[in-house]
Amino acid sequence: MKIYIDNCVLNRLFDDKSQPRIWLEVQAMQKLIEIIKEGDCVLIVSQVNEWENSENPQPIRKKWVDDCLRLGTRKQAVTRRSLERAHELERSGVKGLDALHAACAEEAGADYLITCDDTFINRYSGGIAVMNPADFLLAYKGTI
Repeated sequence: MKIYIDNCVLNRLFDDKSQPRIWLEVQAMQKLIEIIKEGDCVLIVSQVNEWENSENPQPIRKKWVDDCLRLGTRKQAVTRRSLERAHELERSGVKGLDALHAACAEEAGADYLITCDDTFINRYSGGIAVMNPADFLLAYKGTI
């Protein structure tokens, strides 16, 4: 199973865990990292992940995300094709960076794109499943 995780999931660890949803997403994200380390899922990392993290002004977050991205065994470049697809997704209401993440995930053949962004989840229409990390683990625990 090939998964693509956008940076908001990887940064979730640093958000306010007193909110139940955030606490649950942090637990799910940590379990996803475990599953990737165990080799049960292939993590796809794109130039978008790397660029977005390079812009992170917070050193501790940046290092954590860099460490997570190093778990990726499949790298996806931003190509002309992915840029064109990102523009299509933007026209359907997916925000710019989210559209690039989705286009790269599609081009890399991801089965799932994991994000904490509800708007992204609701507006995406394409060939891969876009899900919240907690929902992904609950729905697909038996297939991993």
